Amino acid sequence: MKALRSFTQGLALSVGSLLFAGSVVAALPTPVNSQVTDAVTQVNTNSADNLRDVIVVGNNWDGTVDIYDPHTHERIKKLNAVPDKEERLEELTSSIKRRITSTFIKEVIGEGHHQMVDDMFPSNDGRHLFISRPSFADVIALDVNTGEIVWRTQVEGSRSDHSAISPDGKVFLVSASTAG
Repeated sequence: MKALRSFTQGLALSVGSLLFAGSVVAALPTPVNSQVTDAVTQVNTNSADNLRDVIVVGNNWDGTVDIYDPHTHERIKKLNAVPDKEERLEELTSSIKRRITSTFIKEVIGEGHHQMVDDMFPSNDGRHLFISRPSFADVIALDVNTGEIVWRTQVEGSRSDHSAISPDGKVFLVSASTAG
């Protein structure tokens, strides 16, 4: 039993270390949970009473986000998660190293496609989606009403991978598996 406990503790420490290795922490302007307000239907409201559940689906290769009603399964809104796509694509060819790594990521990991939407988390007030964009090695806050990028943070390395948000919504953690 003692050997099993030691193995389990060692495994937990190893997994925990992997989660924090090569990660980026970004302070968020607002807390986050799993709800989006009526902002998705273009109603301007900030009241917590107007929050509602939604399903948010990232279309990785397409670079879009679909927001659905969980009860009717109707699409409420479609957002462009890469309004800065041309600028980001230019960055991918800005140096030999970037060109080689971005081609590898696109052809091998992305099966011939850029990976433009990975993990997403909506803000508490529903005004923003926090999105990791692997091919562009960044994370953004996207305004749900306007579709504009509110802020953008690049990660170390060539690829932003998965992300997580703290329960209080104050810390956004993004793994960067290619970070040095």
